[in-house]
Amino acid sequence: MSDVVVPPEVTAEVTQTPLQPRPRRQPNPLQVRATPTSIAPTHPPSSLSSAEKAVDERLAQTPELYLLAIAQFATSADTELMRSFSLVLLRRLLFRPSTTQRVALYDHLASQAIETLHRILLHSLLHEPAPVVRRKTVDTVTDLSNNASKRGYPWNALRSQVFAMADSADVLTREAAFRVFAGCPNLRTRARSWARAGERARGRGDQVSAGELGR
Repeated sequence: MSDVVVPPEVTAEVTQTPLQPRPRRQPNPLQVRATPTSIAPTHPPSSLSSAEKAVDERLAQTPELYLLAIAQFATSADTELMRSFSLVLLRRLLFRPSTTQRVALYDHLASQAIETLHRILLHSLLHEPAPVVRRKTVDTVTDLSNNASKRGYPWNALRSQVFAMADSADVLTREAAFRVFAGCPNLRTRARSWARAGERARGRGDQVSAGELGR
C-alpha cells in the first residue's frame, strides 16, 4: 500500500508512541521452567490504553491522518505482533467518541479518507500472510462494515472482494472470507450466494464452524 500518502512526520509520531506491546517478564529459570508461551510478547489492555492516550491530542486535531497512519502501520510493520496490535488499536479508536464531541472519530472522516481506509483494510484482508494477524483484520473489517451499515453506508467493495475470496484456492483466504460473512449479516443480502459459499466451505473441509456459517 505504498500509494497511501501519510506525511512522514505523522508516521514517525505514530510509530514513536507507546504502540510497542511490552513483553512478559521472563521467569527465573531456577523457579519456573521457561516455555515459549511464558516469554511470548503480549499487548495487555494497559498498553492499548497508553497508546490511545498518546495519540488523543493528535486525533482531536487531525483524526484522518493519524487513523490512516495507524492503518498503514498495520500493513507495513515488520512483525506480526505490531501489525496485529495496530489493527486492535485502530478498531478501538474508530468508533470511540472523540475527546471533544460525543461523535465517533469515524464520523469525522471525509469520504476520501474512508475510501483510503477501506483500501488499506481490503489489502490486509486479502494479502496478510500471518493467520493470527488476518484474524485481527477480519475483526476490524467486520466492525467497520457493521458500523458503516448502521449509518447507511454499505461497504460494497467489501462484499465483492469477500465473495471472490470465498472462491480462492487458498484455504486461509477462504476462511477469512467466511469469517467476514459470519460477522457481517449486512453482507448476506444475496441468500443464494451465501448458501453456495457455505456449501463450498463444508465441501472443502474449511475450518469454519457450522455455527458460524449458519448465523
